[in-house]
Amino acid sequence: VRCSKFGTDMDPYPYGEDLQAKFCCERREVGLGAEITPDSVHAHGLDRLSTHEIMDYFRDYAPSYVLWLDDSSANIVFSDVANVSRVLNLFAMPIRL
Repeated sequence: VRCSKFGTDMDPYPYGEDLQAKFCCERREVGLGAEITPDSVHAHGLDRLSTHEIMDYFRDYAPSYVLWLDDSSANIVFSDVANVSRVLNLFAMPIRL
């Protein structure tokens, strides 16, 4: 309705694809011997985001860089552990067992 009011057509796929499509790469489980990096946060589902967009999203928490693991996953590395704690407290969801 809103589109017709302004004389435009709605594009159901503004990014050129169905956003319900699977991720480029499947999620990887963390192995028992994985290195712990307290200055970073792991994120999956980043297929449609650029490094710049991720850095901009976390700009208030002083991200240092994005370490891409594959097309879907990355570790966002921060300037210090305190900023990681702030990010996890604000954005993380509790795990229910």
